[in-house]
Amino acid sequence: MPEKLRNSEFIRSLEVLPIHKTEFTFNSRGLVLSFVSKNSDTTNIHMWYFGDGDSCSLIDPVHEYKKDSSSYLVCHFATNVLGCNSKECFTLNINVGINEIEKNFFSVYPNPTTGAVHLKFMNPISNAALSVYNVVGEKIFHLEDISEQHITLDLSQLR
Repeated sequence: MPEKLRNSEFIRSLEVLPIHKTEFTFNSRGLVLSFVSKNSDTTNIHMWYFGDGDSCSLIDPVHEYKKDSSSYLVCHFATNVLGCNSKECFTLNINVGINEIEKNFFSVYPNPTTGAVHLKFMNPISNAALSVYNVVGEKIFHLEDISEQHITLDLSQLR
């Protein structure tokens, strides 16, 4: 090794750079998703793969999916000005609208009610979730991990 490289005076400064990591968020409106890169100021090359065969190189793309009730692997690849690469991927589950419920799947009584309401499922269920919405679309009640065939809900406090 040359004498100059062994000498600590040879290196005058050293810059330590942070690890380049891509991050993004998204907003959805139905089947249209707007993706936002959180590190667009440090990245000069972006590549998005939306999991449905489409891709794009915009910084903050908007993508419309053609089919709901599907899962897509979305990946964002980013390269910074120094050539360091990173990627972030996640599984996107899209479920838009109201799924058809099998006729006679459950019964609700009494209807209307100002207090207790009973739900009776005609077939066994497991690990189901139930959400109740008011007339303006606000979620006012939610219950997870339902496995019973008969449920009584007290809705009297939800006025």
